[in-house]
Amino acid sequence: PREDYWDGKPYLDSLKFVNIAGGQPRIQAMDSGGVQMTFLRSAEWVANATDKYPGYYEPLNVADVLQINNREGHPGADPNIRKAIALAMDPDVINQRAFSGDAHPTTKIFAEWSKWHNDVPAFTQDTAQAKQLVDAAKANGFDGNLTYVSVNSPVSQAIATSTQAMLNAVGFNVDVQYTATITDMVKRLYVDHDFDLTYGSYSISDAVPFMRLDSALRSDSSNNILGYDNPEMDKLLDTAQHATTDDAEKAALQAIEQKIHDDVPFLSLGWGANFVAWKQNVYGAMPSNDGIMLLGNTWIQK
Repeated sequence: PREDYWDGKPYLDSLKFVNIAGGQPRIQAMDSGGVQMTFLRSAEWVANATDKYPGYYEPLNVADVLQINNREGHPGADPNIRKAIALAMDPDVINQRAFSGDAHPTTKIFAEWSKWHNDVPAFTQDTAQAKQLVDAAKANGFDGNLTYVSVNSPVSQAIATSTQAMLNAVGFNVDVQYTATITDMVKRLYVDHDFDLTYGSYSISDAVPFMRLDSALRSDSSNNILGYDNPEMDKLLDTAQHATTDDAEKAALQAIEQKIHDDVPFLSLGWGANFVAWKQNVYGAMPSNDGIMLLGNTWIQK
């Protein structure tokens, strides 16, 4: 802790950040006193922890998303294939198989609870139309193959196999490939762009919705792993960024959601929440935008 920290010297002598994989082990570490604070996002573990601990709960739009590689040389470069993928999917199937029914499936960008909710239609499963689009693509030379890249965890496996089954049912042939490490996953997605489909999260906060949308969709964004490049979307993002009233921002965000619905650069699978839980004797933790906790004034009662 620095004496010259802008808000005065922090109360804690030190902080230790520990990587614990999985929601249940994190809650167990809290229960045993091994850690005093933990970050949770999987629906069933958020529900478990909110019953036991105080903390900061933040609902988020597009907490679960099927990301589609839009780049040339990949099937997702064809908007009709992207639309077929969207029409083949039922987010509630993923909710049941991966999240024990505790998640919040929706293909809407802004969920019903959101300040920015609008009347842009949701995608609903239509396997007949999806199959027609796949058959038409095959008639034009598409071989039907899609590569789905995933980390190897129980939840990720359930999402991958559910997605594979629904897409195969309309004529795709999905090859699920599991990476050995998170580092390998990041390299395939962000460096090599070596995937057709993958699961992720955009975690769009109602407080700053533009930030994550711009990061994911702007043509020159370093976080745009989709390879989505549309000048019209860039203009819509500019309009949202420069909106000065709630009404203007809502109109701009609705136009962005409509463009996402029309182009299908990705498919929302559901909204969710982050929950930062802490022990009952932890005080002064301050949330900020994008789920980052400020700990300068945090203290622990002995």
